[in-house]
Order: sequence, then C-alpha cells, then structure tokens
Amino acid sequence: MALLDLAPSRVMTREALAARLWEGAPAVKANASLRTLVSRIRAWEQGTSDTVLKVTPFTLGRDDTTLPSDLSRFLAIESVDSAASLRLLSELYAGDFLADIGDGAELTAQWLAEQRTWLRDRFVKLALAGVQHASGEVAQQVLRRLADEAPYDDAVARASMVAARNDPLEVRAIYDRYAARLSVDLGNAPEARTDALLRELTNETPAAAQFRLDEPSPAMAVSVDSIPRVLILPPADSPLPVPDRKLGEMLIDEVTHTLGRLRTFAVFAPHTARALANSPFPSGNPYGADYLVTARFAPSAPDTRLCIALTRLETHEQLLSEELRFTPADLSAHHFHLAAAIGTRLASGIERTERRVYRTTGSANAYVHYLLGCEDVRSVDLRIIRRAMSHFRKALKLSRDFAPARAMLARAISVECLLLDRDERARIEKAIALAREATDLDPLDPNGHREVGHALIYAGAIDEAVESLRSAAQLGPHSADVLFQYGDGLTHQGNIAEARQVLDKALALNPLAPDLYYWASASVDYFLGDYASASATAGHMKNRGPAARFIAAVEAMNGNLDEAARHRDIYLAEHPDFRLADYLFPFKPRELEHYFEGLRRAGFV
Repeated sequence: MALLDLAPSRVMTREALAARLWEGAPAVKANASLRTLVSRIRAWEQGTSDTVLKVTPFTLGRDDTTLPSDLSRFLAIESVDSAASLRLLSELYAGDFLADIGDGAELTAQWLAEQRTWLRDRFVKLALAGVQHASGEVAQQVLRRLADEAPYDDAVARASMVAARNDPLEVRAIYDRYAARLSVDLGNAPEARTDALLRELTNETPAAAQFRLDEPSPAMAVSVDSIPRVLILPPADSPLPVPDRKLGEMLIDEVTHTLGRLRTFAVFAPHTARALANSPFPSGNPYGADYLVTARFAPSAPDTRLCIALTRLETHEQLLSEELRFTPADLSAHHFHLAAAIGTRLASGIERTERRVYRTTGSANAYVHYLLGCEDVRSVDLRIIRRAMSHFRKALKLSRDFAPARAMLARAISVECLLLDRDERARIEKAIALAREATDLDPLDPNGHREVGHALIYAGAIDEAVESLRSAAQLGPHSADVLFQYGDGLTHQGNIAEARQVLDKALALNPLAPDLYYWASASVDYFLGDYASASATAGHMKNRGPAARFIAAVEAMNGNLDEAARHRDIYLAEHPDFRLADYLFPFKPRELEHYFEGLRRAGFV
C-alpha cells in the first residue's frame, strides 16, 4: 500500500509494482507473485466489505474510496491549524518510514532512503506551522519531537523560543542549548534571525560561537578499526590454463587495489590473501576480517565464468553472488574495466549491508557515518546539510585519518556557506584546510582536490580553484560529481562555453541529478543568454527556495516580472537586509554585471 500511496496519482502498472515488490526476481515469477497477493487481498475485502485496492487489468491503485492507511492520512494533511490537527499529525508520523524494514535490493534501499527523508521533512514543515496554532502539552511534545527529528534546524529552535516567550530565562536556556549543540557538533553558530529573536525576547546579545574540529575521543577506535575490513581471496586451484590463470589472479589483485583506492575499506594485501586461498579459512577469524570475497573460475565453452561471492563473516550471510562471463581475450584486453565493474558491485553490496545494520541496530562505525553523510550532503536544505556535517564529524572522531570523510566535511561546510549566504570567511578557511588535509592523506583521490577547489571559489581565489578542480577532473575523469564541480568552477572563471560542455557530461553521467547540478547548469544557460533554458533547468530542482535570488534574475531576463518578483520576495523574506553591494560570491566582472542586470530587473537594489 505504501508504494501505491506514494506513487504519482496513487496508481502503478502491474509490471512496475511487481518489479518493485520482488526486485531482482524474473518478471514471470514477480507477476505471478503479484497475482497471488492481489487474489488474497480481494478475498479479504469480500469478508470485510472494505476496499484496499482499485484493480484494473493493467493497473493497481488507491484513492479516497479505499481503506485509508496512516501514510495516506498523513499525506492528506495539507495544513495544521489547531491543537487537534497537530496531535493527529504527530500520531500519524510515528518516526522513520517503514523503520522495521531493512535495506534490501539496491533500488529498494535507495527508494526507502529518499522516502524517509521526504516524509521526515514534510512532518517537520507541517509541525512547525502547527505549533504556531497550539499551546500546552501538545505543542511541547511536538517541539520535543521536532528537536529530535531536526536537531540543527534554526526554525525549530526559534519555534521553541517563541513558545517560551513568557519566560525569558527559558528562552535563553533554549537558545544556549541549541547554540551549544551547533558549536559542538558542527562548529557553527545560530542564524542571524535566531540571534535577532533572542534579542527581541530577552533584550540580550548572544555570544558568538567559535569553530573547532572536535578531537577524537581517546576511548574511541581510530584508523582501520572503524571501517570495514575486506579479505579478497584469489581463485583456488583454477582449472584454467596457466597463462589465463595468471591473468585471472591479476584481475583479482586489481579488484583488491580498486577497493583499496576507495579509502572507505581496509583491504587485506594480496600476499596474505594468496597464502589463505588454498587452505581452509582459519577458525575464529583471527585476522579480524568483516567481509570475505571468494572467487572461482569455471570453464564453459566458448567462454569462461568468474563466480564472485561476498559474505559477511559475523553472520555468515551471503550478500552478493555474481557471475561474469568473458573470453581469455576479453580478460587480457579489458582487465582493468572488468576489475572496476567487480569492485563497484562489491562496494555497493558492502555499503547496503552497513546501512542496513545501522538502521537495524543503531550501531555505526566511521564508514556508516560517512555513508549516511554522503546521502545527506547532496541536498540544498540547510537542516539536511547540517545533519551530514554531524555524520562526517562522527566519522572523523572514530577514524581521524579517514580522508573521504574529511573531504566531505569540507564539502558540507562549503554548501552550508552557500545556503547561509553571509560572510563566512573563517568557515571557508576551515573547509580549505580540511580538504587539503584530505589530499595530503590521499593525493590520488579526486574528491579531496575537488573540495579544495570548491572552497577556494568561495574564498575568491577563482583561478587557483579551477586548477584544483582541473586536477580533480584528471584524477576522476568519469566522476559526475567531480565534473559538476569543475564545470561550476569554470563558470565562476568566465569560461562559459567550456563549462557547458563539462556540465553536459556530468548530467549525462548523473541524469537524475541533485539540485545543485541543475542550479549550476541553469547558471551556465543564464550566462549564455538562454534564459528560457535556464528557467526550465532550474525547474528541475526539487527545492527551489535556496536558489530564489538566482531564479528571480532568470525570470526577470525572461520578461516574467511577476514570477521574478515572487522569487525576489521569497529570498528577501530570509535575507531582509540584502543589497547588491553585499553580494558575496565571486564571478569575473563581465558575468557579475550580467547577473546584476537580472537582479536589478527583478527589483533588487
């Protein structure tokens, strides 16, 4: 029912629903299972006089005439304007969507993560509106829930302060707790609007918080003890001819090096793996491996089969079983590409398992915090970006030299500065320092170089930034995220035509892109004078609010002055003191004047 309630128009084709419910199963088997399920539901309906599904020969759906679920009732709430409706909202949203269901297949896991985030954000938005119309215990309970669901959201802190407005000491205590949480967890300070509200309610001036990167706790594990250890055994007693067997062993070595280069796993060296390949695996797991990869070659004319299995040693659960067919000529000519493909599949299997274990047990190592942060850092929602920062900081507490987490913490800080749209020189310098530390730890990882360049743009060092971004693109020429950032850097440098080519490649590699891709791509369209395309591209953003100022300029240049004024007002509601003279983000003079022309037409002064 959840799949249908969340589907567009609450309708799905039978084939699409079967494929989602039984992901990975053959279509014939999945469709048969769906028919059985529908038959059982229809039998239950006949015995209860309730209707659960609307069934046609080709589709299944739900509507207002079918039996409502808590989810459908939650989705039907458009506004909350009383204590009763606020209580209902809180009861219907009991926590994470389908929290008891672990991550299964890859697409299902991705869908669950997306829906959990979207539903949580919807609850926060509706509840924040609702607490303005309620008081007493109901409002207090919801505010406590909001603090748990969105611990770094200034809007939640402000709502709590307003609820306590008759007690200035409690207002100050709420502010202090929130400021301390931001400072300790994220090294940041409350927004200017939160400070202003404190002054209004208490006639005080809050002290500024100082940025710091928390030192790792001595009691916590560091380095490889806090990331998954993977042992990859080469094929044992392979029946292949000696030359092909040697190529096969080289392929498995390359898979080992592929995972090792990711810096998100600790991979045992091939020498140890070969020593273990032709003997029983030691009892008691004395080497502390978390995952075991076994490989086996099987001749089958006219080609050869490579069978790969991934096992989680703690539970002896087989997580992945892959079969790859190739000829000896393929192995010789495309051995690096085959290794990369196998490494990607193994990495995805380990990532899904680590996320599932975390969501089932609440136990997280550095790698899990890194994965959770990576899920969040693609957003343009300040609350979600701060959640990402918290995960990356926890990862670094557990593993100080975890270079990917250090680079992504730098990224989260840079994106936060973009969204806050205020002078954050000290924060940007910290982001640059973190990213450079990441490149020192792993000079061949393109993401560290990417984040050096990303932060340098906001520091105004555009040419130096593009050099770092170019280095990142050379190290990761097929990484969509690296290419996206490189294209954005070229835009700031004024190389608009080249930026268009690079961003087109990034979007081709990531066609269902995060909002920042579309924002950057629309900026290129704007500077090329293609305002209609800029408007259409910005329209792909799921959350257009953070880009309201830019969209106002786009629509003004399009001649849509009413729409331009609407987005100008959205931006000024969050930044009432903004003036063109205060604009922070660097462009070359020609592009900056072009942008200002749009802003002036939109009514900015």
